[in-house]
Amino acid sequence: MTDNRMRILEALAAEVEESGYSATTVADIVRRARVSRRTFYESFPDRDSCYLALADHINTTMVDAVGAAFDAVADAPLDDRVERALRTFVTVAAAAPGITLSLHRELPALGAAGMRQRREMLTRFADLVTSHIDGESATPIAAMFLVSGFNEVIASAIEDGTDPAAALPALRRLVLASLDADVDD
Repeated sequence: MTDNRMRILEALAAEVEESGYSATTVADIVRRARVSRRTFYESFPDRDSCYLALADHINTTMVDAVGAAFDAVADAPLDDRVERALRTFVTVAAAAPGITLSLHRELPALGAAGMRQRREMLTRFADLVTSHIDGESATPIAAMFLVSGFNEVIASAIEDGTDPAAALPALRRLVLASLDADVDD
């Protein structure tokens, strides 16, 4: 990634954190990034493309952080691995609540491209869950259900102005109950 492209993404992230995506203009981004409009448009065809690139960058960072958390306790019991992964996700999400909320609420508003990006984000997390948790209950559908629900709980906590970490004990119990369930079809 070029320096200018990264500066533009960092500027967009800062603007979204402060004001949300819908209130952010290209002028806001280039002013904060200290680049020209021409440089912006050489890096991204439009504001939405820049936001989609930011969403992908943030998702990659989150998936990498949660994957590293799983890996750090790979030999630990399932409940310890789940606890570590959930705590890491909440910590990273809570560090930038404006961006986290924007990715949950504003990204889908971009239409088909935003919905694809959102689904890709959820799918990457669901794949992470299935790749790090053994057992029949860690199916792609179960993982997508858990990841989607978890994301909504975190977004709702941010909207309500509460600490997302307060939900960790309940989320941990729900995840473990879902993954340990021995259910006949």
